[in-house]
Amino acid sequence: MQKKYNQRGVKEIVIALMVVVLGFGVWYVWQDQTQKSQTVPGTNSPAASQGKIFKMPELGVEFYLKGNIIPLYAIVNPNGVGGTTVSLSTQQVVEKGLATTKTGKNECLFDKTNLNSSFVLLHFNVYATKADAAMAKSGPGDHPLPTDQLTAENGFITVGDKIYYVPQGITGGNSNCLPDDSSFLSQQWNLLRESLMSLRASR
Repeated sequence: MQKKYNQRGVKEIVIALMVVVLGFGVWYVWQDQTQKSQTVPGTNSPAASQGKIFKMPELGVEFYLKGNIIPLYAIVNPNGVGGTTVSLSTQQVVEKGLATTKTGKNECLFDKTNLNSSFVLLHFNVYATKADAAMAKSGPGDHPLPTDQLTAENGFITVGDKIYYVPQGITGGNSNCLPDDSSFLSQQWNLLRESLMSLRASR
């Protein structure tokens, strides 16, 4: 009889240990998934770090920053096809232009009140409808771009009821800004483009 009681006690201890181990395993997986969901894509920093998110309150959108760039932007007049153009550069480009000028004039200056005399690294467009975006980015023979080509791979992002178009090729700039350091400009342009491809509604 004593042996049976001992065996039953051992089984109960083993079952209790299995429940504890299983519970710990479930808790660990839950914690791991929660931590991953709070991590900014492309970084190891928590999303709570607001320095990794850039907001454009005028448009009601935000995006994750790549490479610690500091965007500068100006919203330009509607482009005539129901859309708006946004011109951008980075603080890093402006500062490097100032540090390397030989004339005392910063050819990389970004002045949102006077874009005609500013260095613009990239433009993107905002359209009210897919039809507007397709018409603005017409294909061969000035025919509207097929709507099935308005994809992220081609630079089109849908946020709410708006279509954002981020060019996948360099669209801004002038030869006077860092003419001897085109690789730096290309790097900044690419970081800015990659950042914009994460556009989403502000939260």
